Amino acid sequence: MRLRLAWIILTLGTLIAGCGGGGRSGVLPGAPNALPTASNVPASKTAHATIALYVPPANKQNARAKPFYISSNTQSFAILAVPAGTAISPPPPLPSGIQIFPVATPSPCAAASGGGDTCTFTVTAPVGSDIFYVGAFATASPGISSIPISAFISGPVTVSLSPAPSASPLSFTLNGIVYKVAIAVASPDPNNTPNTQVFQALVSTTAPLAVTAYDASNNVVMSAASAPFYSPIVINASPASAGVTLTLTGSSQCSSTASGATASLACAGDLGDLEVLYDGTTHPDSSDHAIANFAITAEAQPNPSPSPANIVLASNVVDYPINAGNMYVENGFLRTLSTGALLYVYTNDENAWIGTFTPSSTAVSQPVELNGVYDPESIAVAPNGSLWLSDGYNLTIDCWNSVGGAMSGAAPDDSFPWPDLASGNQMQVGAIAVDGQNDVWLTGYDSELGPSYALENPAASGCISGFSTPQQISLSADSEFDTSPFLTPLASGVALQSYSAGMFVISTSGSVTQVTPAAGLSYSDIGGLGADPAGNVYAAYTNYETDTADAEWIASGAATSTSLLTLVPTSSVSEANAYPYGLTVFSPTGSTADRLLYADDAFNAFGFVDNLHATPGTILDALTNAYSLYQPTYGSTGAAYMLYLAYDPISDVNSLNIARAVNTTTWSAPVISSEGGECTSGGLMSINERGDSGPFTVVASPAANVTVAPFPGSDHDYLIEPYDANSVTVQLTITDANGRQMVIPSFTSYEGEDC
Repeated sequence: MRLRLAWIILTLGTLIAGCGGGGRSGVLPGAPNALPTASNVPASKTAHATIALYVPPANKQNARAKPFYISSNTQSFAILAVPAGTAISPPPPLPSGIQIFPVATPSPCAAASGGGDTCTFTVTAPVGSDIFYVGAFATASPGISSIPISAFISGPVTVSLSPAPSASPLSFTLNGIVYKVAIAVASPDPNNTPNTQVFQALVSTTAPLAVTAYDASNNVVMSAASAPFYSPIVINASPASAGVTLTLTGSSQCSSTASGATASLACAGDLGDLEVLYDGTTHPDSSDHAIANFAITAEAQPNPSPSPANIVLASNVVDYPINAGNMYVENGFLRTLSTGALLYVYTNDENAWIGTFTPSSTAVSQPVELNGVYDPESIAVAPNGSLWLSDGYNLTIDCWNSVGGAMSGAAPDDSFPWPDLASGNQMQVGAIAVDGQNDVWLTGYDSELGPSYALENPAASGCISGFSTPQQISLSADSEFDTSPFLTPLASGVALQSYSAGMFVISTSGSVTQVTPAAGLSYSDIGGLGADPAGNVYAAYTNYETDTADAEWIASGAATSTSLLTLVPTSSVSEANAYPYGLTVFSPTGSTADRLLYADDAFNAFGFVDNLHATPGTILDALTNAYSLYQPTYGSTGAAYMLYLAYDPISDVNSLNIARAVNTTTWSAPVISSEGGECTSGGLMSINERGDSGPFTVVASPAANVTVAPFPGSDHDYLIEPYDANSVTVQLTITDANGRQMVIPSFTSYEGEDC
């Protein structure tokens, strides 16, 4: 509101002029957001002032060509004049001495020629240098706690008993006061949380935000594009520093700013330029799950119920290519280093390569050929930082004092033949591990001794000088040929999972505990082994007699395993059943694990089990065009990764990738495996999430081309099979129990292998 103040003898005259704008505002912490409170007002001589204010008609209130600063809902004005220098603090409450003037016709208001009303009030002002406050209210009798809809505080104004007759009018603006703020996303998902925008995790996305400010009369705050609000709107994205930020797309028309997770909007002209940016990163919460829920809110307004916008990240799987082309990969390994980087090693049976992946930057280093290594069968990274490798071609154990040394192309710092545990017989090493005490463990087969297990105590740092006299630990129950059992390190010792004899826990002192399977379980085909910091051991295996796979655990020091759950599918699907491999576990507390990860070789997917010791359940996350899965691992913050080879049947090109899967509490179906397993046709469609929004309904169009059937024991994983041997393209529409939908517009299903 632009006011002209004209000073005459004993009279202070103010007159409203028309102004432009429409918009919204907010309040800074501690900034005045309502009427001022005057304190210690000294007694002084006073003069009378006549103030004329114009209230526009309702039909002009929202006109862009000629809107007004004073709302048509104005029912009264409050005016206060105090000596300059008087302390002013933000109320409510209304200060004593403030003069209230209701808007009423015919007196003191009269109809204006262009519509609306012109109101004339006589006020009292101290003689001298004064500060004037003018506030507009939506009620005729504002109470002590009433909030104005617009207000102005002047700078020092001289009030004289005998002013100059030719004094020029002074102009100022009545600024809108925000009572509540509504924030909305541009394309809300009406079937998710109200006013919620869904972004896919790991994919950078920008979306506009609509910010609307309302005054105490519940109308949009009216102001010109560049005229400052009484107090700026401060908007925050929470949690801060977690991948979501606010930004202004254009130059500010006032003093608006946006930096990081905070924006301050100072005038109406900047309200349409606010955007929310998701940078594609994920950040762990206290449980080391990706932060996926964000609230975009205005700081506290007088109204205690602001309207926020919500941002959620939906589950996703993305690839980080290592190499592309018609390459052959025989085996691969993935390990998490103490630095947080991932180490990858792969071989084609003739050469081997090494490199790293940095999660924070998603940078994949170029593979470097390992010097003198041809066929790594097993690798291990010791707590002291040394890298150990068993070479099945050279029949050697190779060691570098550091991973960096191996990546530099240098020859091993130590290399020696596989150990000889019986005279004239070399041990065929199947697995290598280094425990928490830097003890090196080997397991394999000796032609005279049968299955053999050896321990060597290395130096506290770096490599050792050969396996001179390794300690042999006999497992009498394991009498069959088993060259490649799983071996996982413990704080002092290892756990071993054998095809022929089951589970063992072996200590550095040489004590051996053979683990008895849970009731009704038997070991047919091992699938992986892991241990948590508390010393509990976890295992997975496939039972071909029942066409099922199970996950189990052995409490620290126990001699009997306990079944956690039957993995999905809980029975054979199209002649294939679950086939877990390369199991690993994670604990966000550094103690008992709460989640488990494995590679499902039958369906080319991540296998996830959450809530291990509460209500565990399996969800598969399909890997698009996966051909061979090698090794899954958890990153240092609980992120799930997989090393795998992909083959694109259309381009006839394969590539080695590191995949990352993010499962959030908001579901998505971002990827589909083009083959559903060794003996299936079609594809695996995974609905990825951490939780359960099912049951789901999946509809294919045209329906005549494919069948869509859920896995036994799961409402998140579906097999999609074509009706004939030809490839078919369909659209899939997925609907959850709450009505939220996702459409996969084009999925081509190919004929699988004929078993």
